[in-house]
Amino acid sequence: MFFVRRMTRFLLVRILQGLVTLLAVSVVVFVLSRLSGDPLTLIMDPMSTKADLARELARLGLDRSYPEQYAIFLANALHGDFGQSIFFKRGAFEVFLEKLPATLELGGTAMAVSLLVAIPIGVLSAVHQGGWFDRIARLVALTGQSAPVFWIGLVLILLFSVTLGWLPTAGRGSWRNLVLPAITLGWYGNAFLMRITRSAMLDVLGTDYVKLARLEGLPERRVIWKHAFKNAATSIVTTLGLMSISLVTGAVVTETVFAWPGVGRLTVDAIFQRDFPVVQAAVILIAVMVVAVNLAVDVVYAWIDPRVRFQ
Repeated sequence: MFFVRRMTRFLLVRILQGLVTLLAVSVVVFVLSRLSGDPLTLIMDPMSTKADLARELARLGLDRSYPEQYAIFLANALHGDFGQSIFFKRGAFEVFLEKLPATLELGGTAMAVSLLVAIPIGVLSAVHQGGWFDRIARLVALTGQSAPVFWIGLVLILLFSVTLGWLPTAGRGSWRNLVLPAITLGWYGNAFLMRITRSAMLDVLGTDYVKLARLEGLPERRVIWKHAFKNAATSIVTTLGLMSISLVTGAVVTETVFAWPGVGRLTVDAIFQRDFPVVQAAVILIAVMVVAVNLAVDVVYAWIDPRVRFQ
């Protein structure tokens, strides 16, 4: 019972923090989207009269005061209604959901590459600390964290699309269209996860229980992956949670470079078009995903490390 009460309190606190965060995000995105300018200057005919402008403002609900607009927006958003897109003439939530699969496909592929590449390299780099493999891995990680994402994307396009002609430069279609954007999006995350994994493994490889496992004659592979890696997993799980968030929120640059039809590119286009409902829907729904992932990471972290439940 004591454990259940503590865990319940832990979850309630995290959920309350998430709700406060979402409320703050809604206020910020509402204010900033309206500071970008009047959308009617982009969608109305230059010859429109003042009566036409007033009628369109009333239709969009932009003739009300900001507090009234926000109250209406928040009440509707709580029911899943983010208004109608000014540009697409459809529900903003519907437009967001239409673009979401492309972003999840791109982010999921980049995450899979990270799991298959960064973690094993980070573990082997720690095991062979100071060796040639470790030096090369650290150099690759440093390069990955130093190079801007857009520059990586342009270099990959120049090399594999323009020079070699192996892969397409833009768009979404077959798996060939996915290769370059996924590598570009996951480049920084791979480097970051590699360094975190190496650091976490180095912290546990010198502990007494790992030394004892080796003295007992256990196979080295079992010592590394069952005893050392399991205890280093808390840092890695937290990093994976942060990466999964950044692969969605950070896809804006990658999707723009590769003309990938996802949520990131949709948000950028909506900002330039001053499509308030789409901008608000995209930012808030992404914030919901961020809060959900953070909550999931906290739960997993608390399960792995019981000390977290009592904080």
